[in-house]
Amino acid sequence: MEMLGTKAELRKPPFCQEVQEETLAQFLPMLLRSGMSIQEIAKEANLSVKQVEAIAKTCGIEV
Repeated sequence: MEMLGTKAELRKPPFCQEVQEETLAQFLPMLLRSGMSIQEIAKEANLSVKQVEAIAKTCGIEV
């Protein structure tokens, strides 16, 4: 999954970014069901809203 992020994310090794996105993909449905917004998840995961929306889309979640 390729996504552009902030400058801090661009400094991360690609493997670390990929692991973070895969982990979020596993927990994203649960976080949304618990009432967290996409914006809150993005802030806590240190990702952009667009990145979280893209991850949600790959999980089959419409946001």
